[in-house]
Amino acid sequence: MNSKKMIIIGIMVSCCALIGAHVALAEEAAGYRFVFAHGPWDLAQGRIDIKDQPQNPYFQYVEKTYGAAPLTISWEWDGIKGYIQGLRLYMASGEVPEAMKIVDLQFASELIEADMLIPLDDLLPQYAPDLWKFVPEDAWNIIRSMAPDHKIYYVPDIPPVYWSRAGFIRQDWLDRVGMNVPTTRDELVAVYKAFKEKDANGNGDPNDEIPVSGREGMRWCDDLFTIHGVSMIEGHPRLSWDAEKKQMISHQVSDQMKAAIEFLRYLTEEGLMDPVMPILKKQDWVAKINANQVGHYFHVIGEMESYSAFREKDPQAKWTYLPLVSVPGVPPQKHVYVNGAAPTNPVFALTKAAKDPEKILRWYNQSVTTMDGLLYKTLGIPEKDWKKVGDQIEIINKETPYYKYVPIETTQYSRDIFAMSAMGDMKAPILDKMLEVGFTGYDDASMPISIYEGYEDYAPDKATLYREYCSKMVLGVLPMSAWDDYVKEWHAKGGDEVLKRATEWYKNVNNIQ
Repeated sequence: MNSKKMIIIGIMVSCCALIGAHVALAEEAAGYRFVFAHGPWDLAQGRIDIKDQPQNPYFQYVEKTYGAAPLTISWEWDGIKGYIQGLRLYMASGEVPEAMKIVDLQFASELIEADMLIPLDDLLPQYAPDLWKFVPEDAWNIIRSMAPDHKIYYVPDIPPVYWSRAGFIRQDWLDRVGMNVPTTRDELVAVYKAFKEKDANGNGDPNDEIPVSGREGMRWCDDLFTIHGVSMIEGHPRLSWDAEKKQMISHQVSDQMKAAIEFLRYLTEEGLMDPVMPILKKQDWVAKINANQVGHYFHVIGEMESYSAFREKDPQAKWTYLPLVSVPGVPPQKHVYVNGAAPTNPVFALTKAAKDPEKILRWYNQSVTTMDGLLYKTLGIPEKDWKKVGDQIEIINKETPYYKYVPIETTQYSRDIFAMSAMGDMKAPILDKMLEVGFTGYDDASMPISIYEGYEDYAPDKATLYREYCSKMVLGVLPMSAWDDYVKEWHAKGGDEVLKRATEWYKNVNNIQ
């Protein structure tokens, strides 16, 4: 019996039994408390044991305000991998959360196949009407197409604009080496060299600076790829429509990707890129940034405070926006952000273990679609963390938890509120500049996972062959001449079939002959 079938059987048995310490804990509560699998919520972000959560003031506030509160379980995120692995093992052991953040589309398909999830078609309009109206009908239809019975089994991601991604560079390092924010690739390289050679962090050691870093699998340095024309999100190379050739191309093997790999290889050879970047674990990457060692990193704007521990010793230290620098022969690029709903990212679902789906959906609707929900998840508890003085908001407590027992997703945005969040004086101007540059989506955003059936390693979040070959080219283990062998192997082992399916899908949904 394969591991997938074992996990599904474990899930089905646990759904029937509904036995476990977490369920018992939820039943003991006076109000409605439900077990919710949510990520990311790492230990470094203040994750606490489920038995201690009811004593947390933020949990209590949510329970009182929304009539329901989630007893939240999570695992180390590790670029989604750790969370999904933890959730799979948890469910295979005989536990079932009432609600979950699935994230992984393949896992969502398995849960639907196992009859584990509750259809939401009738529940959403009645108990989460604002959310129902916000998500376009086209997005709901894409979600329906993911299920054999064409029902809605999950809510799509609704990424807030302040959860968009950009490159950040240390303004105080630039000041220390006497340079401006770079706007061209040559200027960027010159800045990196100055960071490396001139004790940019000011600690007296000219050899401990890392000009730029990224993460395992060549992730979270997207801007170095984007400037070369690569379509990428969180280190996952996407598919793009080539209007001239009238076919989909994969940026795992595109000419733009080759140029980006050559650039990263050059940075590594010159000692400007973190030499262990392709194998660097998240916790080690974060630790280097927090330890005042990294001059430029790429990530989510809204989480900047989680990468700025060095400011405790030096409050004047500052991040600033690093634009998508120009590269000869490459048109100006935009930041990648999906505005609205992302139908192929299953962010919220109810399992058949849910005893009161209506209350859970009311909690979700209120926390995701209201301005009060935005205020709470951004600033904290009214009168405890902030208060209104006339028409103004006064911050009482600047140190609120990362996770406050409500989803990260929101349909709302207020620059004023964002500017009052932790490090908002840096984050809001950065977002302003990103909005000026503009955003773009990606052509395969709504493409069904069935395109990769039989070739799952070609999906953007896997891209196995790409990561194996290109990591070695960046590190110098393989010469750049290995690129041609890699491209041939990529096409021969399934790439051609994936592109054929993707092209047919794109032409069909866009009425292209």
